[in-house]
Amino acid sequence: MKEWFEGKTVAIVGNAESLIRQRYGQEIDQAEVVVRINRGGYRFSDFPVQMGTKLDVWCMQNGRQNKPFVTRTKAHKMQMDTIDVSPHFIDLVDLVYTKEMCKELSSNLSKKPSTGLRVLDYVYRSDPKEVKVYGFDWKETFSWHEKRVCVAHSFKEEKDYCEKVFFAKSWFIVRK
Repeated sequence: MKEWFEGKTVAIVGNAESLIRQRYGQEIDQAEVVVRINRGGYRFSDFPVQMGTKLDVWCMQNGRQNKPFVTRTKAHKMQMDTIDVSPHFIDLVDLVYTKEMCKELSSNLSKKPSTGLRVLDYVYRSDPKEVKVYGFDWKETFSWHEKRVCVAHSFKEEKDYCEKVFFAKSWFIVRK
């Protein structure tokens, strides 16, 4: 929901392995709203110095994949796949990324937008005061929680889109 982010400082924490080499935990936890993505929503606690301890909004691909963990957190939960992906599990989440937003974002890319890009897009549209983005390196490294090559998305296109749209704003900052 827009009010989760509107007028607030937001830390969006991605899952790039390169984040484990940093010490952003305290900085991340100082944000008014901390957003974590996919498995990072329930596995981040092993790295408090690197990525903090706070979780306010958990953005996941879909509720069905994360069902065992969804009830363990009081954080807001957002499904970044559209409702038709797992309609029987929609009651597990508080909000779903809309088909309209997905269609608009997809029109800028040759492949389906990643969960991370959808999160950046949604927060951007919610009029935050400031956004700091951590753990996004567009697959220069694997995700810290798994070693697999992802071919479903075009990370170069996503990076270019982010630099052109989000990071062109002084209040939307990527931390490497």
